[in-house]
Amino acid sequence: LVEPGETWTLDRAVYGLRESPALWSEERDQQLRQLTWVVGKRTYHLEQSAGDSQVWRIREVKMTKHIGDASNAIVDLFVVYVDDFLLLSSDGPIRSGLLAALSSLWTLAKEHILMPGHSFTFLGIDLEQKSNGDTFLSQKNFTTGLLMKHDMLKCRPNTTDT
Repeated sequence: LVEPGETWTLDRAVYGLRESPALWSEERDQQLRQLTWVVGKRTYHLEQSAGDSQVWRIREVKMTKHIGDASNAIVDLFVVYVDDFLLLSSDGPIRSGLLAALSSLWTLAKEHILMPGHSFTFLGIDLEQKSNGDTFLSQKNFTTGLLMKHDMLKCRPNTTDT
């Protein structure tokens, strides 16, 4: 395809091709819409939120749905962004079943579980669970990275008088 000694230079990131994010999102969402898993005698599925297409509700599959039917309640939440997933669910068979179903579609990275003493970063947001159960969100790692990149770690912050 190229002559010996010929070199090419990229003008933009290959990951940033205009078609790839939209095509991947379409493929991912189609797979997630069809995904079901069984726990005991109950079947569960993901339902995409109308208000935010990146948020999915985990619900039990019901043959009949009636308004106000408690059995149609949201079980847990699942958040997606490109190829990053955040599962808001307690440990148990529903969560394990979803992870197994996802693993049948794609190779998943090592799972990180939010608990006291074990924080992680999702989409540039640091999540930390305090010993009392509260969740603390920050962008300390992201901000520190920016300061390092621009050699500004030793700069003094501005202060305001109140």
